[in-house]
Formats: sequence, C-alpha cells, structure tokens
Amino acid sequence: MKWKIKQAGGGGDLIDLNAFSKWGRQHKLEGEMEIGAARQITTVLGENFEEVAYIGGNHEVRFARATGFILDLMSVMRFWTSRENVVVSDYHWFQVDSGGETWYVEHPRNVSIHATLVPKKLCLKYHCHVIAGHGHVWGITRSDCGQYWAIDSGICADVRRLDYCEKEHNTRPVMMQGAGILRDGQPILLCPENLGFWKKARL
Repeated sequence: MKWKIKQAGGGGDLIDLNAFSKWGRQHKLEGEMEIGAARQITTVLGENFEEVAYIGGNHEVRFARATGFILDLMSVMRFWTSRENVVVSDYHWFQVDSGGETWYVEHPRNVSIHATLVPKKLCLKYHCHVIAGHGHVWGITRSDCGQYWAIDSGICADVRRLDYCEKEHNTRPVMMQGAGILRDGQPILLCPENLGFWKKARL
C-alpha cells in the first residue's frame, strides 16, 4: 500500500487443506475451518487491491481430488473466493506485464532442492522472467542466457506449523519464507530478514 501497488497475485497453495491429509486427521482439523481462514485472506486481499489473480497449486488440488474431480479446481477455489475482483484460474501460472517486460508467476509441476534451478529452466523454455513457488526455496538470479530474472519466492507460511516437515525430518533445504514485488519491471524479493529495510526504503 505504501508503494501504491494496485494488483496482487497468489501463486498457488494459498490454502493448505490439511484436513484432506493424514496430518489434519490427527489434529481433528475440519475442512470448514481451513476454508473459513482462506476466505478471510482472499477477502482482505480483495479489499486492499483493485485486482487479485489467484492460481491453484497442488494443495488446492487436494480438495478437487477428494471429490474424485466431480468438482474441478476452479469450483473448489470459489468456496473461499467470493469477491468479484479476486480472479481464480485452473491454470498453474499467470502472466504479468511490468515495465514493458513479460513475467510468468508459476506454481510449476517441478521442484528442486537448489534454489532458482526450476525458474531458470522455465525462463529458457518460455523466454520470459519467472517467479516460481511450490519448491519453498528462496533465491534470485539471472537465467543462464543472462536475459531473464529467475526467482524462487519462498513460502508465505509459518513452517513450524507444517506437520509434514516438522514431524518427519528430511534432507531437503529448510523452507524459506518470502514474497515478491514487481515495480516497473524490477523485482524485489522479500524475506523476514530484509523486510525492515524495504519498509524504510523511499522508493
């Protein structure tokens, strides 16, 4: 809001849908609780931005899968998106045009333990800048050809509350919190460690 940004985008996995996994069953977590929380998030986003683009990730697909895909991805996402300016899509990416540059915001099928590897490959395949979620890693670099930004944006969640990574140790990198801002074609990659700087920045 300080920078007068009018549009926001959600790159998938806005909702965990833990209730549809073994972890949610252990906590007696019900789907209605998660849907109610997700509805609060999309409502606040819709109230504070002129337009919100929201694509599904693998966690949204959990709900559709639980119905045997009788309800498709867009139908289940509408359970927690009621505002007209929050636009949902069953595509797992959307395009942003900023500063005369084309960006894809992605929830790609692939993940890597190496930050920026997946978005770098997507840059070269689709010939544009890429911001990727899904891998829960964080980093920013240029594509191998030097022409595009390749960004892994991290995760907007308290990872200590995610049973699937807290109860079972694994050798993947620690999940990193993060988000991105685009201004005039220039990316700003946020994390808890640099948020104070950007809050004070006079841009």
